[in-house]
Amino acid sequence: MSQLRTTTNNPLAWLFRRKDTFALETGRLNRTHPTAFLHFPKSAGTSFRVSLCGALGAKFAVEGFDHSIFGDFTQFDTIGDQFKSLIFGPSDLMPSSPCFVSGHFAASTLKKNYPRANFCTVLREPISRILSFWLFWRQFNDEEAIGPWGPIWGERMCRARRPIVDFLRDPELACLTDNLFVRMLLWPDPRIPRRGFISPQQAPALVADALAELQRFNFVDYVENPDFVRNVEEWIIAPFALQRLNETRSAHPQFPVILDSELTAEANALLGQNSRMDFELWGKIVKARSPKADIRSLQARTLRENIAHFRAVQSG
Repeated sequence: MSQLRTTTNNPLAWLFRRKDTFALETGRLNRTHPTAFLHFPKSAGTSFRVSLCGALGAKFAVEGFDHSIFGDFTQFDTIGDQFKSLIFGPSDLMPSSPCFVSGHFAASTLKKNYPRANFCTVLREPISRILSFWLFWRQFNDEEAIGPWGPIWGERMCRARRPIVDFLRDPELACLTDNLFVRMLLWPDPRIPRRGFISPQQAPALVADALAELQRFNFVDYVENPDFVRNVEEWIIAPFALQRLNETRSAHPQFPVILDSELTAEANALLGQNSRMDFELWGKIVKARSPKADIRSLQARTLRENIAHFRAVQSG
């Protein structure tokens, strides 16, 4: 099966039965305070970061990572200097008084270090995000993965060369493949395991808490929104042009991808399972930004278009 299904038999269907309301705060960016962007991996974050930083004319920018996306990995001393210097631990002091902060930082890290910042983030249809992430890691050879990231984390990156079913089942990679939006919004919540997958029994409470966290942001939108650029311009009160950067290339020639063979019924089920909570967050943002949108139709169309794009990229 080469296409993902979004029917009532889909494991995500329970999400559509929720009727609770959600509203985003509206306002304008305060230029006397720094801007902090929570960058979810493979959610057009590099494009947004560079474009927004340019539109604001930010002169002093901070970029990096915290521990939220590394799961149970603790051997940060094995990472090469190129990236190790960009990783901030819970007790590390981040640079003071920047104009712009961006990276794979949890909401708690940003708010602890820059409590007065203009907080913003962008969500992407979560199954598309997972697929893009798997393909992104698959494009690296040993020199590009293990070289800068070290033998331990680099080896985890190399697991993207396995079939996607194995990749999605890997408990050491769940920190990046299992409901990442919820994880980064709530880290270091004890209900979210550092290794392995979030219990389905925790889903309702975690989704509610993640939505509450999103409501505290000054700007939130979704990648697929046709009004995205206009919404950013209204927030920053300035012209904004979204560049296209850091897009996933074809897999390394040693690890080719035949997407139609990878997207089996089992793979589709795992993709749905690993994004069940993130899908609800994305759906709430879609409805808040585009009240007339049909979420199921939008997801189906988005997946259809993205899978066609991924297929074309992988075939060269």
